[in-house]
Amino acid sequence: MNNDPTLENDDDRSTIGHYRLIRKIGRGGMGIVYLAHDTSLNRKVAIKILPPELAAREGVKTRFAREASAISQVEHANIVPIYEIGEENGAPYIVMRYVEGTSLLEWCRKACRGARETGSEAPTGPATDGADSSSDLPAPDSAITEAAAPPAVATRLLEIGELTADALEHAHRHGIVHRDVKPSNIVVDEEGRPHLLDFGLATLQGVDPLTSPGKILGTLPYMAPEQVNPRGIPTDHRVDIYGLGVTLYECICGRRPFVAETNEALAFQIVMKPPPSPRSIAPELSRDVETVLMKCLEKDPTRRYASAAELADDLRRLRQHRAIQARPIGRLGKIVRWAELNRTLAVMSALLFVLAIVVPSVLVTSWVRESRNAALVKRYRLHLDRAKTLEEDRARILDRLEASRRAYVDLEKRTPRHLPPNDPRKIALYESRAEIERLQRRAAQLEGAIEFELQRSRESMDPQGPVEERVAFYRNLYLRAERAGQLAAMEKYRLFLEQAGATATVAPWGRLTLRTNPGGAFVTAYPCTTGLDGTIRSDVRKGIDLGETPIRDHPLPAGLWVLQVRKRGYMPLRYPVFIERNETWGDPEWHGGQFRDEDWTVDLSPNGTFDTAIWARVPRGPYQSTPEFFAGWNPRTEWRWIDDFLIARREVTFGEYVEFLNTPQISKAILDYFETHRRFKLVPRETEYSDPLFPFASNGRLLTSEASWYDPNIPLVGVSRRDVAEFLTWLRERRSDEGLRLPRAREWEKAARGVDGRPYPWGRVFDFAFTSGRYSVPPGDAWEHLPRIAGRFAVDTSIYGVQDMAGNASEWCSDSSERDEFGDSFWSMGGSFGAATATFFTCWPRILLPYDTLSKVQGFRLARDLP
Repeated sequence: MNNDPTLENDDDRSTIGHYRLIRKIGRGGMGIVYLAHDTSLNRKVAIKILPPELAAREGVKTRFAREASAISQVEHANIVPIYEIGEENGAPYIVMRYVEGTSLLEWCRKACRGARETGSEAPTGPATDGADSSSDLPAPDSAITEAAAPPAVATRLLEIGELTADALEHAHRHGIVHRDVKPSNIVVDEEGRPHLLDFGLATLQGVDPLTSPGKILGTLPYMAPEQVNPRGIPTDHRVDIYGLGVTLYECICGRRPFVAETNEALAFQIVMKPPPSPRSIAPELSRDVETVLMKCLEKDPTRRYASAAELADDLRRLRQHRAIQARPIGRLGKIVRWAELNRTLAVMSALLFVLAIVVPSVLVTSWVRESRNAALVKRYRLHLDRAKTLEEDRARILDRLEASRRAYVDLEKRTPRHLPPNDPRKIALYESRAEIERLQRRAAQLEGAIEFELQRSRESMDPQGPVEERVAFYRNLYLRAERAGQLAAMEKYRLFLEQAGATATVAPWGRLTLRTNPGGAFVTAYPCTTGLDGTIRSDVRKGIDLGETPIRDHPLPAGLWVLQVRKRGYMPLRYPVFIERNETWGDPEWHGGQFRDEDWTVDLSPNGTFDTAIWARVPRGPYQSTPEFFAGWNPRTEWRWIDDFLIARREVTFGEYVEFLNTPQISKAILDYFETHRRFKLVPRETEYSDPLFPFASNGRLLTSEASWYDPNIPLVGVSRRDVAEFLTWLRERRSDEGLRLPRAREWEKAARGVDGRPYPWGRVFDFAFTSGRYSVPPGDAWEHLPRIAGRFAVDTSIYGVQDMAGNASEWCSDSSERDEFGDSFWSMGGSFGAATATFFTCWPRILLPYDTLSKVQGFRLARDLP
């Protein structure tokens, strides 16, 4: 007898092998499952034991061994692995990993209940292995929930279904068909990952099945029609696709597709009746979800998904809101399927249709056809004539566009690149470029209008479906085309919306919410516009007074705005915001709650907090950043959050750095290092072994007067990241400010670009007249090979008032890429006075330089946290 008080089971043993049984966690036709303790490895395991009375039955012991063989052939994160198989006292057993969690059935109940009561999913509980189902046909259970799964739970169920389908595909590739996929054979662990259990009914391809002719094995509500009534149809891996489809249908819709009082009635429904439409049970479901479920439940295996991988792919597409591969069953398809299941009735119905409908209709068909064709021909000609007229207009626009492009190229060749923006020749170049952009927009609009007319001419009748659905459909297409910058497609869908009287649904409006600390600050909003030269500036003539903070849900047209925030006793704040259609800047749920955990409150700084002549403040908040190392012309952007910081308005100059070098301690260190290593450190130089840019006196002081090019206001260049570190140490001590540092790369990026994702500090168009680059001065100019005095190019100023971010000197940052394997490189941001192509002047992390890199174009600027 068993005297172990910890054992809670109906077996007469407390141990088996080196496993101590703890309690029973499942029972079925293929054995009993226990939670056990592995005394050798000190871990919990699950043991499935085949009792001797079952082992004596014909084929049962062989099927039990086959389950172990089936599981041992696959290794997958979502299939419970086996640790050991054995036999003791005539009782075979399988040792498997014990999964902490709940069956999918119980998980779904708790999740639905928790979502309805608290808005969150219920926690999972301890796992069970799930009972085998190779016994006689069970009667159907009641629905698992009282109603369909809430949207959040349904989304998680799609992910669980996707992972389970991946596991089935892995098993199918190894020739294993589960044959008993159901909720109780799927365990969801504490991290929400599903695990497929119980391969007791699995078959191996190429091996004779153990099922006797006429005997049905499985769980009836989840069995495919060819399992219930083979009718000469061989069963293969598609029975698992059907079983997973029933499982997802039950969990999402709150009931099984087929429910009956008796097994016979249930079997009849599975074989002969079409399943109810999921949307008839849960109207909030999308048509794509219904299409996937109905494809899984096709009576004909050839109409289901060909593989579990295809099902997993469509479930993944559903979660990612992408188009699925499966197509819904049309009216003709439904008729064909009904006829296949009801052949006699279908034949009689067809005969009645011929007698009652077809024959009389022949008498009036000719008249109806002629009238309809006449109306269609008239409509076709109307839209085709419009399309022809629009095409003629477009041809003329394209001719003008080609001529404008040739004129622009010729004008660009004749216009020196260093000319200032207000030079008449540069203004003529800008006007020519603006004309090209205007003609391109007009050509795209005409192309969209032509496509609209052609599509209308091809339609034999007005688009089907309710007006609301058509409006939503075209609105989504319009927004997608807008995000992709497809002007022709935007115009086409705008015309469809205009025809439906729904252009207001794509009106470019968003909202602003703003809280300040302290409150009561007065806010004025200035819209930003793009000028003729391509620069983006705030229009101070069109300011809108928004009142005092807090401001909640104030409507504003979509686009870039600069907020001027003022309060007596506090420093004025320049705060750029990017308003998007149907989004509220400053609301925690902005962009689906992407930055819900961040503090959107804008802290105001008391007067005198920092010197505005030296520092520019970059307020906390999101901005559009570009991935590291991106080198294209149309950067992909993603929203990123940066907290408050200060950044120097100008780069560190030679004058500031020479003061550091001329301190006695540093001068002596430079001379001592030279005596030892025969090369210099700290002094500006082009390479490690080249001479410094300044001659030295015998006492180590720099003779700047002997350098004809020297000006103390020129940005410093020719220093390594190591040199910068020593300068910062000296400067912190000199100014008694331990907060001085270099900016991080993403801080530098936001300070240069603002929040709207522009590639350059001034906008989206590059011009050497805007910044300090290779062609920014005439050939032979004294500054041709030197950095220019800080602030000389006023256009190269960011929206926060930071100068020379694109050109003059490339700038060291304090951090590196996560992909820097050696950890000895740092970001270099911005272009330089020697850069000759536009890509060098873009404002996102592109270049990593080793710690000791020296270059005649490499400088830096200071930053610090907001006090």
